Amino acid sequence: MQAMAAARSALVIPRDPTRPTFLDLPFNIRERIYKYAGLSRHCPLDLNVWSPEQRHEAREYMRNPRRVRCMTEEEKHGTGDCDCFLYARPFVPVPVQLLRVARTVSAETSELLYSKNRFHVSFVFPKALRSLKQLNPAALGQIQSLKVTIYDIDQCAVRPWQDIRACSMDWDSLPLDNFELPQRRCKWLPGECEEFFTYLSKHVQESRLKLSLVCDVRAFDLAKRLTDPVQELPVLKEVAIRLNSTGLNGDIAALRALADDLANHLTDKSRLSCKPSVPQKPFRFMDLPTEIRIKILEQTELVAPGKLVWHSLRGFNCDRVQDHFHRCGTCQIVRDDHEWYYRGRCPTILARRCECWKFPISLFLVNHDIRRLATEVFYSRNHFEVVSVLVENDYCDSGSFLLPYLQENALRSLRKISLHIPQHYFWPDLFGTEDEPKQFLEEVFETLRQKANLERLKLMIILQLSPTSDLFWLDGAQGQHEPEQTQGPDWERFKEIAEPLRQMREEGLMRLYVEFRVVYPHSPPLEVYEYSNEAALERYIMGKTYNSMEHGKREFRGNGPR
Repeated sequence: MQAMAAARSALVIPRDPTRPTFLDLPFNIRERIYKYAGLSRHCPLDLNVWSPEQRHEAREYMRNPRRVRCMTEEEKHGTGDCDCFLYARPFVPVPVQLLRVARTVSAETSELLYSKNRFHVSFVFPKALRSLKQLNPAALGQIQSLKVTIYDIDQCAVRPWQDIRACSMDWDSLPLDNFELPQRRCKWLPGECEEFFTYLSKHVQESRLKLSLVCDVRAFDLAKRLTDPVQELPVLKEVAIRLNSTGLNGDIAALRALADDLANHLTDKSRLSCKPSVPQKPFRFMDLPTEIRIKILEQTELVAPGKLVWHSLRGFNCDRVQDHFHRCGTCQIVRDDHEWYYRGRCPTILARRCECWKFPISLFLVNHDIRRLATEVFYSRNHFEVVSVLVENDYCDSGSFLLPYLQENALRSLRKISLHIPQHYFWPDLFGTEDEPKQFLEEVFETLRQKANLERLKLMIILQLSPTSDLFWLDGAQGQHEPEQTQGPDWERFKEIAEPLRQMREEGLMRLYVEFRVVYPHSPPLEVYEYSNEAALERYIMGKTYNSMEHGKREFRGNGPR
């Protein structure tokens, strides 16, 4: 025996004082562990003291759940429809063993248990006050969410976890009437309510408790007798009151006024015992630091999910719309014959809810300060493409985006912009627009030079060219002739564009990109990847040592081979 005792003592590992313990962990990690252990629950915790009959029925339910139908287990109503019981536990029990580990752990778990859970007290059976007196007054003061059921028409009077549809509808499940009160076995109810709320008011902290009160009655006099003791409570954080949920055979207007007056009284901040010396100013969005305000506005629709294409007739449109089978079919950008053809054959092919980007005009109409911030965020965080069209031989200028509509602060906020040099500029004889494109481009470049922040601006010039354009033969890196040696109508037109761009470079423009688009007859412009020819034109404007790839052309373009 002595040998066995020595062998057992040899297995005991002595505690290393240098080894970290559970309390050495940060509190936020310990709190997360407590929650995973089951201290924080989704369904309310029932505090009622059960009678021996109720305990017996709960044990029978634990042994044979099919004998008593539970609405959560069988009807799958989800969490929150039933109560977790601290005593006869038909569901996952609360890990109360954590309250007996150590003083520090017990204090932390006690505060987490009573502050992070919802508790329920029901007056279905007498002596509901015993459910509160069994708690420590300090723990009672930590409760933040409490539901008190004085009388609930939807609650079963025998098995609180059982659905009302599983029970017979007897006279105990009907709303209380004033003349029926003395004849009932619950004639003790007014006195019990007064004693209960008087005890609760002594331990509840101000502006901390969220109270939910359920009292299904029909008569106004009875409702007032049952709810008068509630006025003894201190100022509460939130209050929800339900009187006569059926809405039948009762003074609905008077009961509603009673509930409103009681809720206003319980949440009246003027009743606070510790009033602040200086009245608190209401929170204003403009009181936040500028950086936080900008971050908040960036989470709105001010930042589009893709490039914003400016059309002189339709305004802003995002080039990224909802995918096929998810398009709303209500936006102008997806209203084409193909979509409406499929929608007519299959109405479910288009989504019911529109998730396409829309210009957030409401943010610009709040006040002058928010309008200024929204303008700065919108024009500095988005990438704009300015597109020009020819409608019935009437040239619609691309400069309309920059000249009459934008204010000076919007132009100063521009960071990314792509200007389409249309085919009308290179083929003036075909479209009969000899001077209009040149005049508009000069106005656009002059506006950018005078009002835009050139040092922070990223400017892309998109040239729409014919397949036989002489600009496709500019490849100095491949040993061919340099741009200065080129002769052709497109090159002469491009030199007129390059002169104001060179002047902008001298005044601070640091990032310029050139992109080619091939235009075939009766088809939209196609994007090509002539990086060497584009680089030759960029060097002609920005200098011989300029490399657009090092200045973010690939990221700015957003596509193309890597």
